[in-house]
Amino acid sequence: MLVMIRTLCRQLTDLGPDAGPRDAVIAVTHQCNARCGMCNIWRSRADDALQPDHMLRLPPSLQTVNLSGGEPFLRDDLGEFVRVVRRR
Repeated sequence: MLVMIRTLCRQLTDLGPDAGPRDAVIAVTHQCNARCGMCNIWRSRADDALQPDHMLRLPPSLQTVNLSGGEPFLRDDLGEFVRVVRRR
Protein backbone atom coordinates (compact mmCIF):
# COMPACT_ATOMS: atom_id res chain seq x y z
CA MET A 1 0.00 0.00 0.00
CA LEU A 2 2.84 2.42 0.77
CA VAL A 3 4.21 1.84 -2.73
CA MET A 4 0.84 2.86 -4.19
CA ILE A 5 0.79 6.01 -2.05
CA ARG A 6 4.32 6.95 -3.08
CA THR A 7 3.57 6.37 -6.77
CA LEU A 8 0.33 8.35 -6.66
CA CYS A 9 1.95 11.25 -4.81
CA ARG A 10 4.83 11.37 -7.28
CA GLN A 11 2.43 11.40 -10.24
CA LEU A 12 0.24 14.12 -8.73
CA THR A 13 3.22 16.26 -7.77
CA ASP A 14 4.44 16.11 -11.36
CA LEU A 15 1.10 17.56 -12.50
CA GLY A 16 1.46 20.67 -10.34
CA PRO A 17 -0.26 22.05 -7.24
CA ASP A 18 -3.64 22.63 -8.92
CA ALA A 19 -3.97 19.07 -10.17
CA GLY A 20 -5.04 16.16 -8.04
CA PRO A 21 -7.47 15.48 -5.25
CA ARG A 22 -8.83 18.17 -2.92
CA ASP A 23 -9.87 15.86 -0.05
CA ALA A 24 -8.45 12.70 1.52
CA VAL A 25 -9.60 10.24 4.15
CA ILE A 26 -6.60 8.43 5.59
CA ALA A 27 -6.96 5.38 7.83
CA VAL A 28 -4.09 5.76 10.29
CA THR A 29 -4.96 2.47 12.01
CA HIS A 30 -7.04 -0.67 11.68
CA GLN A 31 -7.27 -1.03 15.45
CA CYS A 32 -10.72 -0.49 16.91
CA ASN A 33 -12.23 -1.00 20.32
CA ALA A 34 -15.82 -1.04 19.00
CA ARG A 35 -17.54 -4.00 17.43
CA CYS A 36 -19.99 -2.25 15.14
CA GLY A 37 -22.33 -4.49 13.16
CA MET A 38 -21.86 -2.54 9.92
CA CYS A 39 -18.05 -2.59 10.04
CA ASN A 40 -15.48 -5.33 10.51
CA ILE A 41 -12.26 -3.31 10.45
CA TRP A 42 -11.58 -4.49 14.01
CA ARG A 43 -11.07 -8.00 12.63
CA SER A 44 -8.14 -6.83 10.53
CA ARG A 45 -4.72 -8.07 11.58
CA ALA A 46 -2.94 -5.37 9.57
CA ASP A 47 -0.19 -3.56 11.40
CA ASP A 48 0.01 0.22 11.60
CA ALA A 49 2.72 0.68 8.98
CA LEU A 50 1.67 4.26 8.22
CA GLN A 51 3.85 6.76 10.08
CA PRO A 52 3.39 10.50 10.64
CA ASP A 53 6.23 11.41 8.27
CA HIS A 54 4.32 9.71 5.43
CA MET A 55 1.89 12.65 5.61
CA LEU A 56 4.63 14.87 4.18
CA ARG A 57 4.21 13.01 0.88
CA LEU A 58 0.57 13.95 0.44
CA PRO A 59 -0.18 15.90 -2.73
CA PRO A 60 -0.13 19.69 -2.36
CA SER A 61 -3.62 19.94 -3.88
CA LEU A 62 -5.24 18.57 -0.71
CA GLN A 63 -7.32 21.10 1.19
CA THR A 64 -8.96 18.69 3.64
CA VAL A 65 -7.37 15.66 5.30
CA ASN A 66 -9.56 13.43 7.48
CA LEU A 67 -7.56 11.14 9.77
CA SER A 68 -9.69 8.08 10.25
CA GLY A 69 -9.34 4.38 10.84
CA GLY A 70 -10.49 2.00 12.87
CA GLU A 71 -10.28 4.20 15.92
CA PRO A 72 -7.51 6.79 15.39
CA PHE A 73 -7.48 7.75 19.09
CA LEU A 74 -5.98 4.32 19.86
CA ARG A 75 -2.73 5.50 18.26
CA ASP A 76 -0.29 7.01 20.73
CA ASP A 77 1.19 9.19 17.96
CA LEU A 78 -2.08 10.64 16.61
CA GLY A 79 -1.02 14.11 17.75
CA GLU A 80 2.10 13.84 15.61
CA PHE A 81 -0.04 12.92 12.56
CA VAL A 82 -2.11 16.06 13.16
CA ARG A 83 1.00 18.25 13.56
CA VAL A 84 2.55 16.95 10.33
CA VAL A 85 -0.68 17.33 8.31
CA ARG A 86 -1.15 20.89 9.57
CA ARG A 87 2.48 21.82 8.79
CA ARG A 88 2.45 20.61 5.20
